Amino acid sequence: MVTHTEPGWGRWLLRHIEEFACGILLASIIIVMFLEVVLRYLFKAPFLWTDEYTRLALIWMTFLGVVVAIKRGTHIMVDVLLVRLPRAWQQACSILGNLVFLGFSVLMIVNGLQLTALKMDIPTPALGWSWGLFYFPLVVCGVLAILWILLGLCGQVYRTGR
Repeated sequence: MVTHTEPGWGRWLLRHIEEFACGILLASIIIVMFLEVVLRYLFKAPFLWTDEYTRLALIWMTFLGVVVAIKRGTHIMVDVLLVRLPRAWQQACSILGNLVFLGFSVLMIVNGLQLTALKMDIPTPALGWSWGLFYFPLVVCGVLAILWILLGLCGQVYRTGR
């Protein structure tokens, strides 16, 4: 039986932190939207902040979902031509695709930092939170994507060299 004090639980959480965060965000969106519907239609007293919160949670969930897809190697790709190539060319194209995605992740970090800094001092209308929180997922996604892409590339190079 795994408890919170056993080391296996902590390792599991670290390996699946993005999935766990996506699950928490999705559950919070469902709960908040359910409460919004109940309050709006039964009590005629809706919350004013639900749109902002659900938008922010959905943005974070989307970018963390990108990281999950990268980590699992399940991101969308068109492989109609790729599967017809010899195995060595398939591996080379896969490595090239990961390098392109690595460059894109760097751009996400740079532009995400600029947008976050630009919007950090502007509060949202209902919650009063910083608009920078809506742009910071670009940075988080970029950093985590680079981590998982580099780990994947190391594995690909290691397997190719064997």
